[in-house]
Amino acid sequence: MLTMINKYPFMVYLFLFAIYSYCTTECEQGKIMKIISRKKAVEFGQTRFYTGKPCKKGHIAERFTSNGVCVTCAAKHASDYRKEINRLLQQARKMVRAAQEVS
Repeated sequence: MLTMINKYPFMVYLFLFAIYSYCTTECEQGKIMKIISRKKAVEFGQTRFYTGKPCKKGHIAERFTSNGVCVTCAAKHASDYRKEINRLLQQARKMVRAAQEVS
């Protein structure tokens, strides 16, 4: 085995590169991510894992081990929720002001 490595170092390099390429991929944020299953991530105590596959909405990003939700989808959902809460608060404030003006 050792003589083969000395004789064909380029082939060894290609083999290692192929393994690395299979185990890693680039996500939407431009980071190189290591592909790991949810089960392995839970075993290692990680809060996130990366499959390299798109979610239902098409995002290629990390996912949470707790529920499997894509991080990008979770951030968008939280942003939309905050906007809706702010809209409802403004609406409630207008109603209170209108009630105060009447009385």
